[in-house]
Amino acid sequence: MRASEQIDACSASNNTFCAKTPFLAPDANMALASRTLATPKAFVASKKPVVARTRLSVRCQVTPESSARRDVLLAGAAAAAATLLPSGPAGAATREMAVSSLSTFQKGAQRSAFQAAAEKVLREKFKKEDAPGLLKLCLHDAATYDADSKTGGFDGSIIISSEELNRPENASLKPLADRLKSAKSEVDAGIDPAGGPISYADLLVLATKVATMDAWKTVKLKKTQTTSGGEIIATVYGTDWPVRLGRQDSSEAAPAGRIPNDDAPVAEIVSFMKKLGVKGGELLLLCRTCIR
Repeated sequence: MRASEQIDACSASNNTFCAKTPFLAPDANMALASRTLATPKAFVASKKPVVARTRLSVRCQVTPESSARRDVLLAGAAAAAATLLPSGPAGAATREMAVSSLSTFQKGAQRSAFQAAAEKVLREKFKKEDAPGLLKLCLHDAATYDADSKTGGFDGSIIISSEELNRPENASLKPLADRLKSAKSEVDAGIDPAGGPISYADLLVLATKVATMDAWKTVKLKKTQTTSGGEIIATVYGTDWPVRLGRQDSSEAAPAGRIPNDDAPVAEIVSFMKKLGVKGGELLLLCRTCIR
């Protein structure tokens, strides 16, 4: 048996991508011997003659001239593409779409961005100390609702209407209402004018949310041994407070006399809750929660 031969397709004189291709010289009377050759198990000794086939060796040669020509072509293509593509945000085209044509995902993304921008401003304006007053402001605005006549309700009128704000039950809330007016100007300045300004009703809800959650976070920080542990509980494991936006404002003052005084008797409070549409079982559950 003749020794295996190799064809060296590489050339030492130039840059060549090549491979060394081993092959067996043909011999009509030669049989593979498993003892003399280190062959895989797939190849076993056979009495049949072995015919070695000629293998094709592909040679890819790169010359300095072809390399330079390729670099020139690539540079020309890049230059042509640069003239067709916009160079930055200034060249980007914008297109306005009707709200009705937006997908559910697009509408949700816009609402989330709008709410995040508003809450960022409100966090700087209102802290945990403002939570009780903001909650009372929300209640006094919403508690003017009458289920039978479908009038009153949460419409921002307690902030817009000076008549409603100057009533005895709302007089102590006037400083907070003034701060909300100041915050609204800053929130409106930071949002897209095409979307319209935020309503006072939505602004009041978001301000109440950020202040109350700040107070909740403070309570959790006091109960933990380390500040980092309290931060994790308050931020990672804190209960989310989803808020629906889209409330409309009213400049008309809500009907007077619908909110009971702080020292109102039980019968008056029960009558007040029934006008809001609260049922007996719900009223009992609410009273038990307040007692606790």
